[in-house]
Amino acid sequence: MLNPHTKLDIDWEWFNDRLDRQDGCERITAPHLALKKQIADGEIYYNTDNCSHHVYNSDTFRDWLPTNFLISEGYTGEVLIKVLEHPPASFTEPHTDGYGSVKRKFGLPKETNIKRLWIPCIDYKFGHAFFIGSEHVVINYSAGDVYDITPWHHTLHSGVNAGVEIRRTMTITGPYSG
Repeated sequence: MLNPHTKLDIDWEWFNDRLDRQDGCERITAPHLALKKQIADGEIYYNTDNCSHHVYNSDTFRDWLPTNFLISEGYTGEVLIKVLEHPPASFTEPHTDGYGSVKRKFGLPKETNIKRLWIPCIDYKFGHAFFIGSEHVVINYSAGDVYDITPWHHTLHSGVNAGVEIRRTMTITGPYSG
């Protein structure tokens, strides 16, 4: 079982209210770049009908976090912070991470050590889950639980909302001293 290693202590009601109002952030339809060849055998099942979700992007998300949070996690430079929003009956297509978008955005060399945190923005609700390979299913979490998912970036993973309420999670990705 995968357990959180720390807690991001912010006012999650305030955070989600800002997202709802798109105050300082932009809500866009997620690009379906992850519909990749790596899932070739199941590719016909993954499409924009069932893999539809939104991403909140903002360069100001960093300002929404406690001052020393990123430093305490070992980040050494710019980070890409995204909030993924899955409506009921949707999921992120199974994929692996190469961190190419972060390396391109910040002009990082290919060999740069990259860290990714996964942080739920809403307490666990029925039907919400995060699958990592065939060994980890993350459920029963609280908003702000911090999971370091870096060790599994080459492992097939997927998030799902098989419930009836919105599912929101944050990822923080960037170079770190590791």
